[in-house]
Amino acid sequence: MDCLTNYGQELNLLNSFWQDKHKHARFIEGDRNTAFFNRSAKIRDAQSFISLLKDGNNVLTNSADVENHVLDYFTIIFSVNEDYIANDLPDKYIPQLVTPADNDFLTALPLADEIKRAVFDLSGDAAPGPDGYSGQFYHCYWHIIGGDVVKSTQYFFTHNYIMPNLNSSLIILIPKVPGADKLDNFRPIALANFQFKIITKIIADRLGSITSNIISVHQKGFIPGRHIHDCIMTASEAVNLLSKKTHGGNLALKIDIKKAFDTINWKFLIQVLHCFGFNDLFCQWILNILHSAKLSININGKAVGFFSCSRGVRQGDPLSPLLFCIAEEVISRGLDALVLEGQLSQISATRNLYIPSHCLYADDVLIFCKGTLANVRHIMKLFELYGQYSGQVVNAAKRKFYSGAISLSRAQTITSITGFSHGTIPFTYLGIPLLIGKPKAIHLRPLVDKIQMKLSAWKGRLLTIMGRVQLINAVISSMLTYSFHVYQWPPILLQDVAQYMRNFLWSGNWDQRKICTVAWSQVYKPRAEGGLSVKDPSSVNKASLIFLTWKLLSSNEQWAVICRQRFLTDGKPKKHYITSSMWPCMKQHLQFVINHSSWSVGTGSCIRF
Repeated sequence: MDCLTNYGQELNLLNSFWQDKHKHARFIEGDRNTAFFNRSAKIRDAQSFISLLKDGNNVLTNSADVENHVLDYFTIIFSVNEDYIANDLPDKYIPQLVTPADNDFLTALPLADEIKRAVFDLSGDAAPGPDGYSGQFYHCYWHIIGGDVVKSTQYFFTHNYIMPNLNSSLIILIPKVPGADKLDNFRPIALANFQFKIITKIIADRLGSITSNIISVHQKGFIPGRHIHDCIMTASEAVNLLSKKTHGGNLALKIDIKKAFDTINWKFLIQVLHCFGFNDLFCQWILNILHSAKLSININGKAVGFFSCSRGVRQGDPLSPLLFCIAEEVISRGLDALVLEGQLSQISATRNLYIPSHCLYADDVLIFCKGTLANVRHIMKLFELYGQYSGQVVNAAKRKFYSGAISLSRAQTITSITGFSHGTIPFTYLGIPLLIGKPKAIHLRPLVDKIQMKLSAWKGRLLTIMGRVQLINAVISSMLTYSFHVYQWPPILLQDVAQYMRNFLWSGNWDQRKICTVAWSQVYKPRAEGGLSVKDPSSVNKASLIFLTWKLLSSNEQWAVICRQRFLTDGKPKKHYITSSMWPCMKQHLQFVINHSSWSVGTGSCIRF
């Protein structure tokens, strides 16, 4: 019996080891998947291995040349200050919104309970930093090390001191596209020491509680209480209004900042913090965190280089996204100021309909305006001044503008002024296609193809039935839910997805049918009713749209206000045709929502069920 017990323990340890190595965002529980994890880890290593890189016209294949090229590239990005030109943009556009009470809250000494909460809020399964200690170590042995961790963390807040090399990080290069062979196609993610992340997690949690009061409503990324869907739905309705005829036409400018997190100027960031009203102590903490950063680059499992930073915030740190959003508020409030000053005309729509001048999700910027040359020049001038001081330069390869009814000559003139290429609708924004009118199968087919590729990459035959169920529920369903909350999917695509899921569940391959002894309708049922809790795509899509309709009637979010103004008159749905990607499906569910609530359309009050 002892031998069997020891064997089981060793097998569990082996399974846990490969589970950590395979690095799926969601791992499979309740099933011994050692072979699956082993195979997944090998495939992942093969895909992330950098065998060659292009440096201009040169192709580097020697490992030493590759390492030197990568090290030089990131040393320049993180460690070389450009000749920044300071200007008055922060002072001009940033109001003082942080109160003395907010500063007292931000700079208070964290107590043991707050530090422990920060430790256990951080993921225990995330990859460890250079010191090799993961969050799981802190979680498991908190009863032993908790007191020392609390004292070490409090020491920073009382003395503003970070131990040497505590703020060291290992940069992992994540390919943005399959077969990436240029460093521009890799995303650098920092693996920081867990002990250091405790400090930034505490500051980030405190800062997050006040950011909704100081960050404009246009910014939806990383701000608690705001969601990416709000940005997508606002953008979707604005795109459907581009074709409305007006002088100069309507434009949508899609702007992406090149290496946005990595190139931000620290002096600019600190000035913005001061303009918002953050006190000197808090700003000194941020400066100490920034200046103490040291980086090494992981290249094919080997740490290369060890250098200090002089600009940028690292992706992977809990505090970095909030700092970036605070700095980017200059461009957001600058665009609002151009509108108030009459230098930027918003897109023409129906009477009394307000369409915001821009949507932000982190460094993805979408601007809506009339296509007059004056508007375009004012926007470009603002981004030029912003880039000179902040270091945030527009990515030339990804900047495009989309138009409705404008002439070819005007489009060519806009291209010559901005350097933007003229894009076509539909186009992808934040992973969702933005289109005019009701979505068709051709618009959403790329997502189905992506699901098909995901299923084909998994070695389903190495898993039991429950392992496959876990993957379907954790990964495939989440991929679908993202777009299900915006558009009504064509039935043909829903049938295809259900078929892929069914084939994968029973045979392990998406394209291989297998005779099954249990009806698929039974599989959809909850486990308490004898099913496997696999979600039916059609039902999820319908439920998501009913929820979206409920939010349309009850929410005061920006997109909901726009949609109510477009779709309702005196509290009743308009009867004439409306060019919209969301309204055709929401209209079907409107009466259902009203019938199952005590709300009358147009009252502006919340629905109560």
